Amino acid sequence: ISPGLMTMQGGERQPLVEHEERESNVRIRKLTPRECFALMDFNEGSYERACEVNSPNQLYKQAGNSIVVDVLYYIFEQMF
Repeated sequence: ISPGLMTMQGGERQPLVEHEERESNVRIRKLTPRECFALMDFNEGSYERACEVNSPNQLYKQAGNSIVVDVLYYIFEQMF
């Protein structure tokens, strides 16, 4: 946390420092909810079912709150 951030005290945030050398031809594309679900190793059917009852913002949150099962498996394998 930046020392300039005041948390729980209503303080002001410090402005972001602009980079002096900025390339104007660089474009950043936001991932779609479908791509986020794919990165988290969900199958297409799970994504389609989630789309039926959730907004795109909620889909991003759900993908972000998940963990790839294979990654968790290998973490536990290293621990035990």
